This record gives sequence, C-alpha cells and structure tokens, in this order.
Amino acid sequence: MEIILDFKEIHDKMELHQYLKKKFGFPDYYGMNLDALYDCLTQNQEKKYVNVYHFAQLREQLGDYADVLLQVMQDADVIKNVYEGDKYLSFRKL
Repeated sequence: MEIILDFKEIHDKMELHQYLKKKFGFPDYYGMNLDALYDCLTQNQEKKYVNVYHFAQLREQLGDYADVLLQVMQDADVIKNVYEGDKYLSFRKL
C-alpha cells in the first residue's frame, strides 16, 4: 500500500499524530506518540510505502521531533521518498 503524507498543514505534535492515525488507519488505541507509531507500523502485516511531502515545513514547525519522526519511519522500513516541493530531499540516518 502506498501512502502520501503531506505535512504542509501540520502545526503541532497533536495534529501530526491525528493526521498519521487517519492516513495509516491506526486503531483507536493508538498512543499518539513516536513509540506507538513504530509499534503500529511494524505490527501490521501489510507492507506500506510512504512518500513524504513538505518535510522541511514540518521541521520548521516541530524542530528535532520531525527528524526523529522520519527516523522512526525509516526504522520501520516504510519510507519510499521524501520531497520538498518538486525537489527530492536526501536525509541522514540518526
């Protein structure tokens, strides 16, 4: 399953986790934190491929939390591409 995450309109952690819950179809008991995100991404049997858009804007809003979010998704092996506008962003492993 391919999922597009567009972080253009995300302003805080709560909005972020509500958005992720909706986009990934997480259960009601999703813990709304990065540990819960990793658990939900790795417990599901269906492979997900994520394209991330407007990551730089998310980083402006959430600072280092955005980088840790990206690392969590990398660790869960779901990241396919990360873009800012039409530009592909390379990112480092933390």
